[in-house]
Amino acid sequence: MKTVNEKNKIFNELIQYNNDRIDGYEKVSEETKIVDADLRALFMKMANDSRSYRKGLGNLVISMDGKVETEGSMSAGIHRAWIDFKTAITGKNRSSILSSCEFGEEAIVTAYDAVSTDTESFTTEELAIISEQRNGLRNASGAITEYKKLNGVVA
Repeated sequence: MKTVNEKNKIFNELIQYNNDRIDGYEKVSEETKIVDADLRALFMKMANDSRSYRKGLGNLVISMDGKVETEGSMSAGIHRAWIDFKTAITGKNRSSILSSCEFGEEAIVTAYDAVSTDTESFTTEELAIISEQRNGLRNASGAITEYKKLNGVVA
């Protein structure tokens, strides 16, 4: 079983990933052309989902008397994913935007997968929250992939 400090660190890392996701989707929503209103709505929903995930994780940290992280991640993999994501939007190309979103979604799902496999270190409640969020992120990743297919976007 992990210590309270170790669990708080892990939950704060997931909070940081969600902070990166919020920042990325807010930025791309601002930069997306008016004709891409469908993408803007999708991206704002995903940012709002991450706000909810962040709150749930924050509640876990607070319940263990920890301090909730307010910044983005320092992890190279996820950070690189969101930098690529933010860079791609400057061209405002639907294909590159959706491909970068897909890459970012895969990166955050991978982070959640790593936590959810450690079933001995977390309580049933903690695992339920992580699992629910991971499933939401997987659905978002699938939605991006399907959106690419429906719109004839190839990477």
